[in-house]
Amino acid sequence: MATEAVQNNIAFSCQLALGNIRACVDILASMGRYAEAVLLSKTYKPSLTAGLVQRWKAQLVKNGKERIAKSIASPDGNLNLFPGWTDDLEKEHSSQNGNLAEGRKISRVLFNCTGR
Repeated sequence: MATEAVQNNIAFSCQLALGNIRACVDILASMGRYAEAVLLSKTYKPSLTAGLVQRWKAQLVKNGKERIAKSIASPDGNLNLFPGWTDDLEKEHSSQNGNLAEGRKISRVLFNCTGR
């Protein structure tokens, strides 16, 4: 409901608390926040990263920022720049919920920052 009302910050927080990384990444990408979406996916759901990088680069080219787009590396074809990438993908695929970290661990980290 929050996403439909364009209250993306609330929708993102709720999905993050639930551990739904794919939804978090989708929310960020829908807002054009590809850098954040890529960072989140690389950390918690690496299988989404290469596709997000392609979308990010396409958006940059569309906005006339070809030089910046060319400087962004993707794990596709650049494994030497992403040490441990295949291990991260294997860990994601073997994890119980399909993420590198379970949702409750993500929430615990977020809420411990506030001292609660």
